[in-house]
Amino acid sequence: MKTIAVAALMLLASASALPALSEKEARQQRIVVDIILGIINDWKQDMRDRGLDPLIVESARRDFALSEPKILSGSAWVENFELVGLTDIRVNNMHFSILSQTLTFDVSLGRLSARAGDAGFELTTFGRDISGGISGSLEIVNARVTGSVRVSVGVISGISIRNISLRFSVGAINSDLNVIVLGRDISDRVNDYLNNILPAALKESEREINNLLEYIALIIAERLLNVAALNAVLRA
Repeated sequence: MKTIAVAALMLLASASALPALSEKEARQQRIVVDIILGIINDWKQDMRDRGLDPLIVESARRDFALSEPKILSGSAWVENFELVGLTDIRVNNMHFSILSQTLTFDVSLGRLSARAGDAGFELTTFGRDISGGISGSLEIVNARVTGSVRVSVGVISGISIRNISLRFSVGAINSDLNVIVLGRDISDRVNDYLNNILPAALKESEREINNLLEYIALIIAERLLNVAALNAVLRA
């Protein structure tokens, strides 16, 4: 996967060095996009091959305790759990411009759904018992990221990120969970929070969320560029 990513970056470097757009350069623009789409498709297939989409857990249980169990010990379990849609990635639009050295994109996760027949936990801390359980379904619809990445290419400095602009949005969250904590049914409050309050909070904090995503994306991109530069040195 890293080799493909490095190849895309090297092609980006050679394409960006061209001063004008010709038929050959237009073809190179499409090649850059095709390589990125290939990386996405390879990741999706890898997730499926590893049994992560769909992820199905018929039954699992985990017991744990500190060296002094009286301080903290407990167990957690899940039955009939299913997570579907991790690879439902849809590339709605993607374009690379050699002249502006900018990649623009619109990518969404169509539908991510989780369902649990039964899950819960039991804790004992300082002689006090705490327990809870959850079942039902949770669905995230059309989680979407649009944006652009602009790069600069120098003979000595190599490829560097000039600007990353991202916008994250969620179409809807559909929660139908049954939640019991300390013997109290808090399902209505949890579902109201996930269905109504959280989506509104995401929209209200859109700028802060986008800034955080841009920061994370910049770190990831710079690490990929460092790998590309190191490989180029090793090949020299």
